[in-house]
Amino acid sequence: MYTRMPSDVPGPAAPLDLAPYVTALRAAAGTDIAAGGICDGGPQMTLTTLVGVRSDGLKFLDVRKGQGLGGKALALSRPVWVADYWTAKGITHHYDEPVRAEGLRAMVAVPFSLPGGLEGVLYASMRKAMAVGDRVLDRVVDVTRRLETDARVSAEVDRRLAELVPGASADPGRRDQCLRDAHAELMLLRDDVPAAQRDRVDALLTRIAHAMSPDPAAPPPVRLTRRERDVLIQVATGASNAVVADRLGLTEATTKSYLQTASRKLDAGNRVEAVANARRLGLLP
Repeated sequence: MYTRMPSDVPGPAAPLDLAPYVTALRAAAGTDIAAGGICDGGPQMTLTTLVGVRSDGLKFLDVRKGQGLGGKALALSRPVWVADYWTAKGITHHYDEPVRAEGLRAMVAVPFSLPGGLEGVLYASMRKAMAVGDRVLDRVVDVTRRLETDARVSAEVDRRLAELVPGASADPGRRDQCLRDAHAELMLLRDDVPAAQRDRVDALLTRIAHAMSPDPAAPPPVRLTRRERDVLIQVATGASNAVVADRLGLTEATTKSYLQTASRKLDAGNRVEAVANARRLGLLP
């Protein structure tokens, strides 16, 4: 059963680029063309991204909710497909001219929801009449779900960016704790962020670390591995070894081992001292 993602997270700062998903959709479903468009909250969606087309007839086509295959998918909030668009009885035929000009027949349309209340549709189509099997439908739905997940993660990154502004209060201690908490949460989020967004997260992590470092230009006197630093960042939030292990996807024994090696490098006798020394040396925010 297809379930659309809720859209109660603030929208991303920039419009979502559909091109990677449309390209992936065509490859995954093995169809002649793939396409996608986003509805800006009004009564119609505009097709902006197409792969495999032979003409420009479908590009920037405005599709109204309830009309055609994609419009029906938007109106029903579920996938819709036809074995032969030209003779299909269950849809309106407002867009027959550009569809026929492109030679499209079998077609599936899957709606998606984006943060901020935006909606859209991904299409996959063949230039011959044929039944749309479960394999094709499942692959179109899989790519659509990936798009929704990536958009929500991107919106979450933007939300955390926005939260850094009110976190910079007049109280330096509270400000620093807000920044440390944001740094720790973004470290956890980083591995789930789409590749296109990862540079933004890394840049933000660097900004936070440099803002709280006593001397950002000085080279670190101690070098921690990424995992040692990851563990220390989570320990700095007050998390136990068991909680750190769960957050980072490690065993508790492995977490303890990373903490011990980091503590030795930092000449620390316990976890509190390890965090304090790492902060003093500018290794942690």
